[in-house]
Amino acid sequence: MEKIYATVQVEQLPPKDMALPQDVPSQFVAEAVARAMGLRLQSGQSCAMDLLSGGNAQRISPARTLEEARILNGIRLRILLESLSAGLNAVLVSPSGVRFLLNLPENIVGRPADRSQVVQVDLSPLDDNRVVSRRHARIRRDNSGYWLMDESRNGTWVNGKQIFPGEPCPLKDKDEISFGPPGKGVVLTFQTSAL
Repeated sequence: MEKIYATVQVEQLPPKDMALPQDVPSQFVAEAVARAMGLRLQSGQSCAMDLLSGGNAQRISPARTLEEARILNGIRLRILLESLSAGLNAVLVSPSGVRFLLNLPENIVGRPADRSQVVQVDLSPLDDNRVVSRRHARIRRDNSGYWLMDESRNGTWVNGKQIFPGEPCPLKDKDEISFGPPGKGVVLTFQTSAL
């Protein structure tokens, strides 16, 4: 297993030089580092990883490996704890356990063309069949709940039924969403309950 050597900061702890695996999703690396540095993850918590460069922080998709994110030796990384607050946040969960926190009023789901494109839920590492559009869908939160809106060429399905492009579809806990055709698309489970 190849390693990346990076300086890692977790919460308020002092930075530490560490050897990190290149081929493991960043969410799992971040959680392992947090535990190794003595942090205890509670139910409903996960970790996110930011690339720090020149005073800027750029979020690394939880499904991307450090190799896929093009993280080089000597880089600085920050690990952040994220919590699923009852009624305020939801997550999309992959079959492998990767969690995408939906903590903004509107979250874009897609496959960014480059680092300048903002996508809160980057599905490119999970999109083996390349059916996810760059801006595939939006998940919006309002006072009545969460809404999914398809904006793609390949379609979006909720619990096996295709939703109409541009029309908001309400989401419920445990809904199964396929970004792209069933059998080819990226399948994630929508969850509002604590993990």
